[in-house]
Amino acid sequence: RAFPSGQLWYTGELPMTLPTGDDFYAVTSDVPLSDLRALAELPVTPNAPTVLLVRDADAEFNALVEQARTALSPAALGTGSAVSALAKLVSDAMGGVIGYDEYEKMDFAPEAQALMEQHGSRVIPLAQLRTGGARERALLFKALADRCGLLATLATGRNVRGAHAYHSWNVVASDGELAVVDLLHTPGATFKLGSDQARRYQRIDEFAFSSLCSEGPVFEMPSKEYRARVRAHLLGDQRSIAAAM
Repeated sequence: RAFPSGQLWYTGELPMTLPTGDDFYAVTSDVPLSDLRALAELPVTPNAPTVLLVRDADAEFNALVEQARTALSPAALGTGSAVSALAKLVSDAMGGVIGYDEYEKMDFAPEAQALMEQHGSRVIPLAQLRTGGARERALLFKALADRCGLLATLATGRNVRGAHAYHSWNVVASDGELAVVDLLHTPGATFKLGSDQARRYQRIDEFAFSSLCSEGPVFEMPSKEYRARVRAHLLGDQRSIAAAM
């Protein structure tokens, strides 16, 4: 059985064909992967990494799903207009447009910290956030797209500190080509995958340099041995399967 939360944690990506599903939770790679109950029991400390939860029963998330389904007609799925409509909905739900240079100065932690303290847990419902950066917006876009039949990936960059820590993005199939969708600076715009515009939005290659000189909290990463155990869980123990046959 697919484990989307584990796959995102281990590989940093969810493909178009793997939906988030109910009770999906996004854990940053500086937090050891565990089940939702164990993650909910982690202590809430200043600047603690958040675990973002997508739960279909949440009223706030349900309201966004209904808005998305109203905005995206079935005939428009796979077109630029559907992508643009969903991107603008996500942007509006997460605080609106943020300028490219302004983004590096934004601090979304206070609201997340307040929600963690309110819930007494590091696990917070994604749709309760009223402001969000690339990570929160990309997860919300993927979750809504999955529930509307719009194909989209979810990917997280390699930076774990600085201005672009856990910068995330979505790739969509728009009008016959793969494109990165802008949820931050020009919501609804799409950039051909691999283009300078796409890489600039993704903060990769030459566009990742600013994160190297930005300050931010540093966390101890899970050990290689721990990650190897997760990998074995995700891939399955082929020897055990063969022995059982």
